[in-house]
Amino acid sequence: MSAILAILGTTLPFFAVIGCGAVAVWRGLMDEPAARGVHVFVFYFALPCLIFRAFATRDLAEIQRFDFLIAYGLPSLAVYGAAFLVGLLLFRLRLGEAALHGQAAAVSNAGFLGIPLIAGVMGPEAALPVVIAVFWDLVVTITISILLLEIGEARRQGGGRSIARTTLGALAGTARNPFILSIAAGVLWSATGWSLPGPADLLTRLLADAAGPAALFALGASLYGRPISKGLAEVGSMSLFKLAIHPVAVAIGFRLMDIDPFWAVAGILTAALPIAANVFIVGGRYGQYVARGSTAILVSTVIAVGSVPAAIAIVWTG
Repeated sequence: MSAILAILGTTLPFFAVIGCGAVAVWRGLMDEPAARGVHVFVFYFALPCLIFRAFATRDLAEIQRFDFLIAYGLPSLAVYGAAFLVGLLLFRLRLGEAALHGQAAAVSNAGFLGIPLIAGVMGPEAALPVVIAVFWDLVVTITISILLLEIGEARRQGGGRSIARTTLGALAGTARNPFILSIAAGVLWSATGWSLPGPADLLTRLLADAAGPAALFALGASLYGRPISKGLAEVGSMSLFKLAIHPVAVAIGFRLMDIDPFWAVAGILTAALPIAANVFIVGGRYGQYVARGSTAILVSTVIAVGSVPAAIAIVWTG
């Protein structure tokens, strides 16, 4: 019992900060432009600095963890495929909607929730495996979703761009993502073998230290007011895949590839996180699955208040 209380005492404050963001919007203390400003600060400044430091302050050999990338990525793709087929065959979704159903099942809210929460529980060293998982999600999983959405649109309209052009467009958009740019910059700096100069070290550390609370607060502000829509069976399916099936699949992948226990725990906890907001963002761009995706984000985040501490209790001994 004392161990459970200790875990709750560590994790619940993170979710409480999410609640503070929601309360700020609910009580009118922060309007939409202000919430957008916090989001911009987190997305373009604070989290990129945290991600950059996760790579730049380590030796190059330490961050070349292709074994972890494969052990996390391939099970995530399997979960994506299974959820995609469930959406297509069971719920009779259109191709693009099924792609978003799969994306919700396999892409964690690792940026705004996972990095501050997992690093807060396991220590700052845990940020690196979480960021590597984010890299997979952005470069592989979300790109697949965009391709399937484009194919679906082309079928519906009887034309559209070629798959090659769509792929290049998706990858070009991914390459401009601040998280990807931060990873690239961090890896390049690590390759030099140099320490960060004093002013650069202080600047990036100040912004990185602000990333956790600001990201959680921004997440809460963005979740407030999301509607509970129809299609609750699909919402339940996405939440089940994301919070239960995804972490189990990733745990099996780590076991089969004999991944270092610390990295494995960080990866499992990343997979156990709720649905990422990008399912709403990508869906909104194509006008598909917006209401159900939004509902799934909210529902899975609420459930995660209990499920994430449970996952920590199972896999992390401290």
